[in-house]
Amino acid sequence: MKQLITINKDQNGTKTVNARDLHAFLEIGKDFSTWIKDRINKYDFIEGEDFTLTLPKTREQVSHGGHNAKNYHISLDMAKELSMVERNTKGKEARKYFIACEKKMLAPTKQLTRKEILMMAIEAEEKVEALALENKKLIRSKGQIADKQTASALGKASGAVRRIKSLERRLEPLEAFDRYVRQNTPSKKFKTVTEIGAAIGRSGTAINKILTEIGFQEASKDKESSVVFNSTEFTERQVRVITEAGEEFSSYVVHRTGNGTTRSIKWNLSVLKQIISHLNKV
Repeated sequence: MKQLITINKDQNGTKTVNARDLHAFLEIGKDFSTWIKDRINKYDFIEGEDFTLTLPKTREQVSHGGHNAKNYHISLDMAKELSMVERNTKGKEARKYFIACEKKMLAPTKQLTRKEILMMAIEAEEKVEALALENKKLIRSKGQIADKQTASALGKASGAVRRIKSLERRLEPLEAFDRYVRQNTPSKKFKTVTEIGAAIGRSGTAINKILTEIGFQEASKDKESSVVFNSTEFTERQVRVITEAGEEFSSYVVHRTGNGTTRSIKWNLSVLKQIISHLNKV
């Protein structure tokens, strides 16, 4: 994936974007200072939560406008929202780029197979044998190991072998854990609007209304998509569809029933921040 905008990591390991880089990529007409302050005030971004401020280094002062210039290090969520509200091609491109970066960062790590663990154990044992052979050549008359570093390496390698063999004995629970991870991927953690509403004391109907107001879903404009099939007939009802802005927060779920199939939308818990932000503005 081509790097469009540099993504940095702060001292806590959190991924951030320099707002100046985003401003340059979006080709904003306003100067940076006016633009970022306007966006922070308009969309209620919070310093310390959505962004942090730092003074630039000496070289940056020359290119960014002097000793009073500040760098805004914004979260990926804030970067996506700033891109979305620009409502232009560059904003759309930047938002999709940040979403793709997040997916790559959240991709599950590969689980070791039984064969791979065994190979690691064999390689470690071979290293121990090689160290032992080398050590025999260095044995002194008193029976002590001549090279303390070799002794230390030998001890560490032996410990590694013991740990790997222990892992091999515990393969069964490791495989059970692997199944647990697969069963609890993000796609399994999506919630209904009723469950989302319960978290903040709102009804499912109220949550649906809010999600429509903030542009994450809308009534289907395709008559065919609002037709539901059951075992005896086709019936028509109102169906909501996910908008482009709502894609990162939601997923379609197909339900099979005795009478046919239906489709609904489920939402991940990160949508709560957007809902609460909207309620604070109303």
